[in-house]
Amino acid sequence: MFDINRGIRRISTVVPRHEVLLTRLAESRHPVALWIGSSDSRVDPHLITGSQPGALIVARLPDETVADDGQDKAAPSGVDAAIEYAVGVVGVRDIIVCGRASASLDEVDEQQVLDRLEQVKRAPAVAHQLSNGGIGLHAWIHDRRIGRVRAHDGERFVDVLEVALPGPPRRRVRSHKARGGV
Repeated sequence: MFDINRGIRRISTVVPRHEVLLTRLAESRHPVALWIGSSDSRVDPHLITGSQPGALIVARLPDETVADDGQDKAAPSGVDAAIEYAVGVVGVRDIIVCGRASASLDEVDEQQVLDRLEQVKRAPAVAHQLSNGGIGLHAWIHDRRIGRVRAHDGERFVDVLEVALPGPPRRRVRSHKARGGV
């Protein structure tokens, strides 16, 4: 708790350095993506993406929220609400479902992320945007041991820099823009 207390006391010195950003965030919100990922505190979406505050809406979920036997579990209601809010109210154009690599279970990790993405597709706001071609869905795996991110390109997981990334400008190269695929 000591480090948290020190951080809270230090915030008054941080605010002036970020006054423009904080003013912009107070006046409007324009996140580029919804990040759905693990509640593991070692996985930081803003650090992984290099994004500033306000760029992502973040929904965390407990590990193993998709059954190992491939049977869907209902998405946690907090994640459902985050999806509907981010897509239906705020209007994000991309959703990133990011799993974390575990010590030798990469195939299981990959399937869990793809299963979660299938669940996301069924959310009413997402299904509506998919029918209009207005949303990008992205399946990622983060390996915190080596700082590597792999993304699904529609067929397999590859280095994230080899696929279309979320956010402006919209890139069309090897896009897996969820028109039936992931």
